[in-house]
Amino acid sequence: MTCSHTRANCSGVLKDVLDYSLDDIAGWLATTVPAVQAALHRARRGLSERRLATSEAELDDVVVSPTLTRYAALFNAHDWDALRNLLVDDVRLDVVARVSKGGRREVGGYFGNYAKMSDWWVEPGVLEHREVLAVFRAGSTRPAYFIEVAVDGEQVRSIRDFHHVPYVANEARVALVPRV
Repeated sequence: MTCSHTRANCSGVLKDVLDYSLDDIAGWLATTVPAVQAALHRARRGLSERRLATSEAELDDVVVSPTLTRYAALFNAHDWDALRNLLVDDVRLDVVARVSKGGRREVGGYFGNYAKMSDWWVEPGVLEHREVLAVFRAGSTRPAYFIEVAVDGEQVRSIRDFHHVPYVANEARVALVPRV
């Protein structure tokens, strides 16, 4: 396996996003498990430092596209048909660490999983300059995880859902759109 990033960043993605084992990562990077653990520590510390460096002004001036705002409202209203209508024909879906799909028909079934869940809602925001939906569970004031939604005009071109890797949100600093 090759990785164009630093060993720390590559280890972080392989472990914290894709959930590979430390043994697998060490084998792919031709190193030891302790070296991978040290690289993970450096990557996580670096992310934490970047998160803390985000100024409060950036968090106060959050603006998202009207399409993401509409998407969030439809998601909260459980209007799955209207959400399907927002998808471009060649939309991409990545449910991180689970499944990837392409095309409006295949991705359209994704919303059925949320129809089966209860006690959650989403709020639009920004995470590292990307538009996201912060997913909250009943009784919580902190997002449980987030969904990255890439829009193209008035349509959605890709969805990246971090539902199955909620620990990625532990250090994430999602700036939410102020409520009106």
